[in-house]
Amino acid sequence: MKTFKFISICALAILSFNCSKNDDNSETSINDLETLILGNWKLESRTLNGEAVELDCLNGLSTIVSFDDPVFSFDVDFNDGNGCADVPYNGNYSIDENRIVINTPFSDDPSIWTILNIDETSFQRISTSLDDDVTINTYQRF
Repeated sequence: MKTFKFISICALAILSFNCSKNDDNSETSINDLETLILGNWKLESRTLNGEAVELDCLNGLSTIVSFDDPVFSFDVDFNDGNGCADVPYNGNYSIDENRIVINTPFSDDPSIWTILNIDETSFQRISTSLDDDVTINTYQRF
C-alpha cells in the first residue's frame, strides 16, 4: 500500500509540472490583439469550406486593410466592367475578446471579424455565412 501511495504521489507531481504555458491560455489576449493588429495588411489567401479560392477582382485580389486605432481603412476590389477597380473606405473599430468590431459607412450593423490567430507577420479571420459556409482569410503584414 505504501508503494502504491508513493507511486501515485510521484505521478501526480510529474503531471502537475508537465503542462506548458500555452495550455493555460491558447487565446491571444485582448492587449496582444490591440497591439499586433496595428498596421497594414494584405489579403494573401482565402478558403471557402476548406477549399482554396483563387483571388481575383471579385474576391480580394489586392485587398488591403489598415488598422490605426481607432480608424480602420479598407481598400475593396471589384470588377467595374473594365477590369479591377479599388474602392477605399474608412470606419472605426474596437476590440472585443478575439473579435474586431468594425463600424462602416455602408451599414448600421457592424462587421465582426473573428480572429483565429495573429502574430507579428500574419493573421487569420474566420466568418460563417447564413448558409453555413465558412470562409478563412489570411493576411500578411506589409
